[in-house]
Amino acid sequence: MIPKHAIQQKIEWRFYFYKYHIRENSILKSTYYIIYFIVISFIGFVTMGVDKRKAIYKRWRIPEKRLWFIALIGGAVGTWLGMMVFHHKSRRIHFVIGFTVLAIIDISIMLFLFN
Repeated sequence: MIPKHAIQQKIEWRFYFYKYHIRENSILKSTYYIIYFIVISFIGFVTMGVDKRKAIYKRWRIPEKRLWFIALIGGAVGTWLGMMVFHHKSRRIHFVIGFTVLAIIDISIMLFLFN
């Protein structure tokens, strides 16, 4: 017969392993999400800058649908920053309100992932 303390140690070890293994995986997953948000935000920032430059030189422009798509998939912080830095699309109220709301949602999701 197996001693009772040996069974207890085995159960405690399994609990310890699963507890920290799951925690490490969730931290790793949240890190991937944060990297994703940073990359998409950078793409949104650069896209706003490129579109502003094209607008100044009266060249072919980036469609507004593409700007909204980048913001919707997680790049709202970058597109909002690009809008403020480059003063691009800042007169259009639906861009100002929409990108601001999406940026707040993105930041809330990131904060949720870290907690």
